Amino acid sequence: MRGIRLAMGLVAMLGLSATAAADTTFYAGGGVGYYNIKIDHPLAGTCTTGCSRNFQDSSAVWNITGGVMLGKYVGLQADYYDYSQAQDQIPINSGVETDVSGDAWELSVRPTLPLGEHFDLFARLGYNWYNVDLKRQYVKGQSDSDNASMYAVGMDFNATPSFSLTGEYEVLNVDDGDLWAATLRATYRFH
Repeated sequence: MRGIRLAMGLVAMLGLSATAAADTTFYAGGGVGYYNIKIDHPLAGTCTTGCSRNFQDSSAVWNITGGVMLGKYVGLQADYYDYSQAQDQIPINSGVETDVSGDAWELSVRPTLPLGEHFDLFARLGYNWYNVDLKRQYVKGQSDSDNASMYAVGMDFNATPSFSLTGEYEVLNVDDGDLWAATLRATYRFH
């Protein structure tokens, strides 16, 4: 419920700020990248000699983004991520594959520091609503939906006033594990 209130507050702030700011720029884009996920095994501390281990693997991530810059220095951004299937063997060397995939929605505040005409440094701080699907070989799968805080840092290369390429590194603070992603995306600004 707290996440829904946060989302509604950000949307209201976006609407009020967008009408008040004279230098408002909307943008949209998409990209691809690489993510790494580690999920702590629930039995990791209770067994000995390799009977269990944490899940860890990497795979592709797809991203769609949209937002509004309220002047040159602050923006609000919404993102959708699709995490492709990652795979690992648990227990170690068992031959039993465990597959993980998922998706996520994000809302974030985006402070930006322009570095001349072509480059911008930025950070993002916000909230992520994620869904992780876990499927063990020969066993019925399970799904987990939750929310987490997130942060990201990146750089825009502004090729033209309307088109930019963005590189970004993001970290999610998920329960019982870690997830980070590095993405490259193309963005178009609507002036």
